[in-house]
Amino acid sequence: MLLAGCGDTQSAGSVDVPSSLPDIANDTGSVAAAPATPMVCDIPPFGDVPSSPPQAAAQVVAPWVDTHPELFSGMWWDGSTEEFVFPSVSVDRAAALIVGELPVDLSYRVELVQRSASDLEALQIRASELDNVGFQGSGRRVWDATVEINLAVLNQPSIDAIAEAFETDLDGICVTGADPSDVVPEGPQPTAGAGWRLLADQTGKGEPYTAQVAFSGAEYELLWTSLDLGGERPAVNFDVEIVVHFGAVYSGSCPEIRLDDVVIDQASGSVVAAIVQLGGERICTSDANPRSYLVAIDRSILPAPPFTVSAYPDCSWCSTVQVAP
Repeated sequence: MLLAGCGDTQSAGSVDVPSSLPDIANDTGSVAAAPATPMVCDIPPFGDVPSSPPQAAAQVVAPWVDTHPELFSGMWWDGSTEEFVFPSVSVDRAAALIVGELPVDLSYRVELVQRSASDLEALQIRASELDNVGFQGSGRRVWDATVEINLAVLNQPSIDAIAEAFETDLDGICVTGADPSDVVPEGPQPTAGAGWRLLADQTGKGEPYTAQVAFSGAEYELLWTSLDLGGERPAVNFDVEIVVHFGAVYSGSCPEIRLDDVVIDQASGSVVAAIVQLGGERICTSDANPRSYLVAIDRSILPAPPFTVSAYPDCSWCSTVQVAP
């Protein structure tokens, strides 16, 4: 159901049943059978909104909605119609409460949903207790009163486990996660690739988003010392190789990164590290921790100078090295 109005009693009594909810006749009507598997979350229907909610009204409406978690799933602003939207488990009760307690000039509508904020909270608690599904977090989609469950990888075992855990409530959840075909496979750190070999891989060393180059033994020794790398320096033949440091970055909660390759692009004149994040789609903390990858690269495969060396592709904030002719 959809209730459209501007806060006056007359318009608050006008109810329209849209075709998108054919199985719901009224607040106590029947609901379509629950799905057999969890729905993959769709994109929110907000689009490009032309306006923001009036702040004075929002400061009244938002906390007011929070005091009725058993009635509303939340509140959102529809910028395309410039209305506050109140998803509620009871259109009639919500309409009466809005008319009686909120400003009379409020532009709003009420939409019927199947779960309140209290119901969504209960679903979130159950989601947080899931095991062996790669659970990353959850959020409430107030506009359709569902809980979005975020998974590292949206694979079939995880989907099946969620279907079993929420067997009678699958219409109240949706799932997101990385496509298994897009997930970087687990595996050890490569020690070499086409035209390059790994000299050092040490966490907590160097500066994130940086690159340095050594063209001689003296520069190599200085670079090793400045990075405070541990252990003995591997031998490098500077007649046929150069040394490049890629300053990588990782989140403290998602430390599983790996240098998979060194990408040499002759056309654009660039040397860039291919540093990947393992573990699928993750919700990671924003702390930036350094990790140093030191590699020896064959001079024969380098672009003709001038060329650029960078730890990350298309990184406007990275510190790069411009190698002159």
